[in-house]
Formats: sequence, C-alpha cells, structure tokens
Amino acid sequence: MSKQSGKQGARPVKGPGLAQFIIFGGLAVAAIAASIFMRPGQQGQQGKNSQANVVGELGPDHVKGSAQAPLTIIEYSDFQCPFCARHSQQTLPQIEARYITSGQVRYIFRYFPLRNIHAQADLAAQAAECAGQQNPGFFWEMHDQLFLSQSDWADRRNALDVMRRLASSISGMNQEVWLSCVNNQSTLGSVGADLQAGIEAGVNSTPTFFFYDQAGTQLGQPLAGALPFEGQGQNQGFRDVLDRLLANLGG
Repeated sequence: MSKQSGKQGARPVKGPGLAQFIIFGGLAVAAIAASIFMRPGQQGQQGKNSQANVVGELGPDHVKGSAQAPLTIIEYSDFQCPFCARHSQQTLPQIEARYITSGQVRYIFRYFPLRNIHAQADLAAQAAECAGQQNPGFFWEMHDQLFLSQSDWADRRNALDVMRRLASSISGMNQEVWLSCVNNQSTLGSVGADLQAGIEAGVNSTPTFFFYDQAGTQLGQPLAGALPFEGQGQNQGFRDVLDRLLANLGG
C-alpha cells in the first residue's frame, strides 16, 4: 500500500477526518470519520457518471457497471503505486467478472496521485484522462496498459515515450489529439479535483475503496490496501467484503 506519509504496519494514526488505521490480515483498514456523500448517476456500462460525487463538485467519473447496481465502489488510485497495479491486474478483473457484469456492482475510478513520492503519477493520470476524453472505453484500455507496464515507465525519464507507445496500441484513438492533450496539461484540473475530493474524504494511501448503496449512503468503513480477491484463513478477501455488503443489501 502506497501512503502519503507513515509506514505500512504503523500504529493507529490520528489526523483531520481520519479516525485510525488498523491492521487486518497484513493490510490497513481505514476508519474514516469525514462526512462523505454520493448521488447515484444515470449512465451505465463503462461510461462516465457525472452524478456520483464525493465531497465537492467533481467532473464526470470513469465508471464500469450499471447505475442500477445495488452496490457502488469508488477507488482512489495512483498509476505509479505498485499495490494499485496489483489490485488492477489481480483483483479488479475478478470483481468485474463476478459482480460488475452481473449487475451487482458499479465501479468508479478516481485519481489520487501521490505526488511527493511518485514523480510520474500525474503524467500517467493525464495520459489516461486524455484517452478517456476521446472515448470512455479508451480510458479503461489506457488504465490497464499503464498498470500492466508500470515498471517500464515509473521513475524513468522517457516515461512519456513509453506512454505514447501504450497509447498507439489503442485501436481507433487519435494519437495526435491524445498527445496534444497530454502536452498541454488540460486535464490536470480533473485529476486535481479527484485528488482534492480524496483528501477531504480522509484518503492518505492508495488504493482506498469506499462503498455505497443506491441511495448514496456510505456502507461500513473504507478499505485501504490491495486485498486479494479470495481470503486466506482468517484474512478476508475482497470477495468476502462484497458478499457481506450485498447480503446486507439483499442483493
């Protein structure tokens, strides 16, 4: 788990809006006391949802799944975070296969670049956002490519060159428009809005996940850390969390 400050396995920490972190199965589970609200949106599968807001006025979100899903997950993530990459490659595909495609879960991705430790996190977020401006599906393709190829561009001077190569693999995307968008940094406002919303919500590590019902009520405590999909022994997995929340919702 990447954090803005502190160390994994640290003792409970106090801070504005943050009640504490507890260690659960080797991962930190955040208990966040900040007031958070979400208004359910209207668009569906892999679209942009302009109605789902957490603290403040945000632009459209990047969404997988139906707006009618009983459970919504909001992930705050950093493309340069290795634990976020693990979640993207190992856990998210299983969440999508079991819960998103079946209409049980709607999944929202938000940027939370840890700028003080990840020099290319903003650039990667812009690369994904510029892809998504052309087509919502292009965002998710770039999202997957960035995490899959993280070791090729993270902390490298030629990061943009690597991202250009990744962008060129996305069929149908206008490469000149994408590159112009990245170079003029026109999407930094969108990235910054997500970051600010996360800060106000008490996020201080990536990945962090919030859970909501259809009415926009937050369910339980947010989770901070890359949980495996399946639990092991007494350690819960993401599947355990989702099954419990859906059971409580009657889903």
